[in-house]
Amino acid sequence: MAMRLKMNGFTLLMDDFGSGYSSLNVLLEKLILEHTVSMSQELGLGLLAEGAETQEQVALLDQIGCDHVQGYYFAKPMPQDEFFELLKKDRGILEEKVMVKHVILWQLNDELSNEEKNEVKAGIKTGLESLKGKIPGLTDIKVEAAPLASSNADVMLDSTFENEEALKNYAVHPEHVAVADGKVRPYTKSRVCMDFEI
Repeated sequence: MAMRLKMNGFTLLMDDFGSGYSSLNVLLEKLILEHTVSMSQELGLGLLAEGAETQEQVALLDQIGCDHVQGYYFAKPMPQDEFFELLKKDRGILEEKVMVKHVILWQLNDELSNEEKNEVKAGIKTGLESLKGKIPGLTDIKVEAAPLASSNADVMLDSTFENEEALKNYAVHPEHVAVADGKVRPYTKSRVCMDFEI
């Protein structure tokens, strides 16, 4: 569910991280709020102010640059099912989208030395991961090229597509074909693939 939320533009943050001084009931003075927001921004941290109950509190937090606000002003705590129903109704998001996972395991050619295998793995990882943002419908792509000694595969591709049609288009996309023909196929002896819906 977290992945579906992120794909719909949500940012996931940890609540109540740190010393517990994030409640508006404790941070009443504007000066303390401003310094807290300023400090989180200087440290590159996201900030979630909790306990906002009025329009004035939300406006103040917005005015001083607070990243995120939660509280009864927006909604009271609710069960997960009610939350997702509210999102569907109010925002028209989180429809049940069926996505497709495309996972491949490769074994590299036996005649490659360890040094050559490491170079090939790096080339596969760089080549395939560089396709993100270039191929329509490809939402995520990761290559694992450092397996444990107990593994019998050398490289794993873990990719996610918006739908099966996007996966089919990926297979014939010129940039993917160039990586497959130049960095993968010449150096692999076996390939096992599994595609499935998530």
